[in-house]
Amino acid sequence: MPSCFNKVRLLLVLCAFFASITTGQQQDPDVLAEGERYLMSGQYESAIRFLSNHLTTHSRNSRALRMLAQAYYWSGNTRAARQRYEEALRVFPDDLEVRIEAGRFFLETGDTRRSEEILQPIEPSRNADVFSLLGTAKYWDGDWDGAKHFFERSLAVEPGHNDSRRQLNEILAATPSRLALIPEFQSDNQTIRRAGGIARYHIHISPLSPLTVEGGLSRATISDTVWTFAHGMISFRYTLPGAHLGIDAAAGTVQISSRSNPEWTYRIGLVLRLPESTTLSGHFERRPYFETIPSFSIPVSLISWSILLDRPESDAWIGQASIQSLRYFDGNTGTNLSAWILFPVGGGKQSAVRLGYGFSYQNTRETRFGTTFGQSTGMYIPYYTPLSVISHSIICAITIPASDQLRFSSNGSYGLIASEEITQPTTESGPMGPGPPRSSESTAERSFHPWQARIALDYHPPSSPVRLTLEGTRFATAYYQVSFARLTASYAFPAQLH
Repeated sequence: MPSCFNKVRLLLVLCAFFASITTGQQQDPDVLAEGERYLMSGQYESAIRFLSNHLTTHSRNSRALRMLAQAYYWSGNTRAARQRYEEALRVFPDDLEVRIEAGRFFLETGDTRRSEEILQPIEPSRNADVFSLLGTAKYWDGDWDGAKHFFERSLAVEPGHNDSRRQLNEILAATPSRLALIPEFQSDNQTIRRAGGIARYHIHISPLSPLTVEGGLSRATISDTVWTFAHGMISFRYTLPGAHLGIDAAAGTVQISSRSNPEWTYRIGLVLRLPESTTLSGHFERRPYFETIPSFSIPVSLISWSILLDRPESDAWIGQASIQSLRYFDGNTGTNLSAWILFPVGGGKQSAVRLGYGFSYQNTRETRFGTTFGQSTGMYIPYYTPLSVISHSIICAITIPASDQLRFSSNGSYGLIASEEITQPTTESGPMGPGPPRSSESTAERSFHPWQARIALDYHPPSSPVRLTLEGTRFATAYYQVSFARLTASYAFPAQLH
C-alpha cells in the first residue's frame, strides 16, 4: 500500500506541475484586455505596472511580454523596451509575432541590422509583414534593389498590403525613365563660339542601376572657320546587392569634322555610399581635349584619375573635396585640388541662403604657353597648363521658390586671394659678346581675382511629367573668360505603379 500511495502522490505532483506550466503559458484574455486598455488609452505607466505584476506569476505569457515592451517603447523608454524585446526573443525564439514586433521595433529605432537578424530566420514563413519589414530595412539602408524585391514578395502574398504598396510606389516614382533635350551655347575670349544640343535617355535597369544613353551635335566657330562635332556615350552604374558600393562605367566617341578617325572616351570608377547622403568615389578616365583653338587641329587627349568626397544634402552644411591627377598625350602631367563648404545663414521654410569658403590649386609640370622667337603667341599650344594657380574664394548659394511650380536659384564665388606663376619670354646676348640673341624664359607671380556667377530657373509642376530648367553661367579664370547657357527640357515617363 505505501508503494501504491507514493505512486499516486507522484502522479498528483506531476499533474500539478504541468498544470502550472500550462497556466503560465495561457494568454489570460481578461488580464490582457485590461493591460491593452491601459496601453491604448495612453496610460503607459499604469500598463507597465500592471503587466510587470502579471508577468511575475505568468512569466511565459508571450503576449503580455510583448505588450510590456510596447508600453516601454511608447512611453519613450527605448532602453527598457529593447531589454524586454530581447528577453522575449530569448524565451520565445520561435514565436512569429514576437519576431515581427521586435523586428519592427529595432527598425523604427534605427537598428536595421538587428532588425534583419531577427526577421531573416522567419523569412520562409511567407508572411507579408515580414517581407514588408525586410523591404523597409533595405529601403532605409539605401538598397532599393533589395527593397523592391521584398515589397513585391509582400504584395504577392497579400495584394492589399498598404505599407509595401506605398513604399514600392515611392521607389518606382523616384526612378522613372526620362528623356531630356538639351540645347546649349558657349562663348569665350579666345574667341570660340559653340552651339549645339544633346538628347539623353535615362532608364533604370533596377532601382539602383541606372543606364544612360546620349548623343549630341554641335559646331564651333572661330572667325570664319567652322568645326562640327558629333558624340555618343553610354553610361551605367551597378550597385552590388546588399552593399553600399557601386560600379560606375561609361564609354563613347567624339568625331570632329577635321579628322578622319573618331576620338574614344571611357570612364570606370567605384562609388561608396556613406551616411547622410555622402558619397566617396574614385574614377579613372580617358577623354579627348577640345578647349583651346590649337586643340582643334592638334589631337590632344588626357588620362586622369580622381577621388571625390561629396556631401550634397544636409540641413547643417554641404561640401565637396576632390583631388585629380592628369597625364597628357605628350607625357606632361598636372594636379588639381579643390574643396568647398557651405553653411546655412538664413532663409525660410522653402528658401535657403548659404555662405562658405572655397579653395583650389592647379599645377602642371611643364607650361605649354606658346612663344615664337622669344615673343609670346598669346595662347596655350595645344592645351592650357596652369602653373601654381592658387585661389581662396568666398562662395554663396541662394534658393528661392517663386511658387510651387517655379524655383529660382543662384550661386557664385569670388576669389579674394588668388595667384599664379607666369612665364615671360626674354632675350639676351650670346656668350661671346655681340651676336644673335638667345631666347629664354623667366617666371613671375601674378595676382588676379577669379569669379563665377550662375543663375537658374526651374519649372516643374508637381503633377506634371515635364520639367524645364534654364541656366546661365559666366566665369573668369586665371586666363579665360567663359559664358554658358543651357535649357534642359525633360519628360518623365509614367511609372507602372502597383
